[in-house]
This record gives sequence, C-alpha cells and structure tokens, in this order.
Amino acid sequence: MQSQSFAARAGRWSAQHRKKAILGWFAFVIIATVLGGMVGTKTLADEDTGNGESKRADQIVEAANFPEQTGENILVQGRDGVRIGDPKFTAAVNDVVAKLESTKGVSKVESPLEPENEGNLSKDGRSALVTFELPGDEDKAADAVEAPLAAVDQLQKQHPEVLLGEFGDASAEKEIGEAFSEDFQKAEFLSLPITLIIL
Repeated sequence: MQSQSFAARAGRWSAQHRKKAILGWFAFVIIATVLGGMVGTKTLADEDTGNGESKRADQIVEAANFPEQTGENILVQGRDGVRIGDPKFTAAVNDVVAKLESTKGVSKVESPLEPENEGNLSKDGRSALVTFELPGDEDKAADAVEAPLAAVDQLQKQHPEVLLGEFGDASAEKEIGEAFSEDFQKAEFLSLPITLIIL
C-alpha cells in the first residue's frame, strides 16, 4: 500500500484534532503578521521599476538630483450668477492667491487674473484655476499638501459665493493613500470573524 502524502496525513490529523488545528492556524497567522511587521517591506524606487534604456534614462535623471516639484490647482467657480470680473469672484481669487503665498511649502503661485495666465480662465466666464507647486514628488508632497488643503477649507467658509476645490498629484496621492488604508483596516477587522464563521 502506497504511503499517504504529507498533505493527506496533515488533513487527517486536522480532522481528528480540530480545535488544535484551528488554534495552530491562528497562532501561525498572528506570528507571521508580527514578524512581517517587524521585517517591513522594501519598495522599489520608480526609477528601478522599468527596464532597458528607459530604466537607464530614469536612473540618470534621478542621479542628476534635479529638485522635484509637484503641481496642484485650486478651482474657483462662481455660484448663483457670480462670474469672472465680478468683485466677489475677484476677491475670492485674490484671497486664495494671498493665502497660498503665505502657506509653508507652497511655491510658484500663479493668479489666473494676471494677463500672462489668462489661459486659466474658462471660456464660459464661470471658472478660474490658481496653480502652485509643492516640494518633492507626489509621495513626499502628499504630506505637504495638508496645509493648502486646510487653507482651501478655511477660504471656502469665507467665500460661499464661489466653489473652491483643490486637485493635483499630491492631493490625489493623499486621498488614494487614505482610502487604501481605510479599506485595509476594514479588511483586517472583518477577516477574523469571516474566518471563524467559515471554520
């Protein structure tokens, strides 16, 4: 008679010692989670994820150590008939520009009301874009974006006649990161009860 495989023997033992098997698996999962957390993860840099000549080019650019900047935008859109040229609209844009210029980490703030930036005014006369930059790539700028986001929230309360909204690589990275973190916490919270129900 052919000897049973390890999997078959383990399956039979687990069936005969159900409580020990379940507790053993829980212990294994907890130990693996703790050890994994202690070891941590290593993430490849963006310039190391490509291949061939494009990877080499990315590594050369990274080695040159150019200062990295991440672009962000504030949409200013009139409500209830408020349009570009209206004193309320102008006041809102000027306050946004002034607030951003005094916010730590923010640079290169461009007002859409300046003649050289008129391309940032919508043709329908309702919307304008205030543009600015944050230091670092989108990963690093995701931390620096907190201050301008808070400034926009504050200005929205002061200017209800317009809609203010910030968007860009840094704010998107922050929102996506927070969503992933929240989903992961929910998954961790639900996985144990679901496992117990299945067993």
